[in-house]
Amino acid sequence: KHTHTNKNTDIAEALKPLTSIFDQTDIDTYIRHGKETVHQKQDFLVSYGMSESEAIAIYLYTVNTFKNKDWTKSFFGELNTTLADRDREKLLPWVSYLILLLTALSRLPTVTGISVWRGI
Repeated sequence: KHTHTNKNTDIAEALKPLTSIFDQTDIDTYIRHGKETVHQKQDFLVSYGMSESEAIAIYLYTVNTFKNKDWTKSFFGELNTTLADRDREKLLPWVSYLILLLTALSRLPTVTGISVWRGI
């Protein structure tokens, strides 16, 4: 069962359905690293009204989590591969995470005149 997330949604809860894709140990590591990173950015969270879990959702999408130089096995790679798949049922485990990610991104200011690329 997937529920919509809100500001109180915990990143660990949002990632639970992804244990069919990632080992729980890896998910726990990703969350721990995300918490360590966002704790250094408290002023950023406050200024944009972002929850810790929302900031970690952005962190997980942008950080290189791949092993053995295979980006398709990264958080970013797995999500993008799933988004490109015609079988929309495969997106179901990602729903809670995607809502957190999109909510977090919507809290960021709009910037015009520059392009930002996510590189691997």
